[in-house]
Amino acid sequence: MDRRDRWGCPSCTAAADLTFTEQDRDLLYGKDVTFACVSRAPYASIAAYRDAHSWTFPWYSSRDGDFTYDYHVTLDPARAPIEYNYKSADELRADGFSDDDLRGDWPGASVFLRRGDEVFHTYSTFARGLDHTAVGYPFLDLTPYGRQEPWEDSPAGWPQGGPVVGRPVGDCDG
Repeated sequence: MDRRDRWGCPSCTAAADLTFTEQDRDLLYGKDVTFACVSRAPYASIAAYRDAHSWTFPWYSSRDGDFTYDYHVTLDPARAPIEYNYKSADELRADGFSDDDLRGDWPGASVFLRRGDEVFHTYSTFARGLDHTAVGYPFLDLTPYGRQEPWEDSPAGWPQGGPVVGRPVGDCDG
């Protein structure tokens, strides 16, 4: 079994711990909104990981389907043209991403509207577009030292380090 089938991505795990709580979902359900997660891992791995964290939200496997490719959160040029955060592979390379970077699973969220038997894709967001869904990052952005992530260009002597979330699954092996 692949390591990623046994351990979830730190980004998704942090999001689930911080924002997919019973209270959050009760608020959504009270407005006739259903929240669910989709991952490419086999369902048995998803269920075990969910249970180990005591999460109760619906979580589905797209292991045998194209869902994560169709919504551009799994990047594999053999399956679909590379697009992430509304940018083409060429635009992403121009932004500094290598071909190796542009592989695997990346964070994203999509919203759908169901009317009767019809389902409409109404919204998707990726990368920093997800930040508003978590409590911690918006508040860190207000502080003098900000997120303190290793890749940030901070003045000498400013703290940097700590947990890094929001990286693709392939970068979560460290």
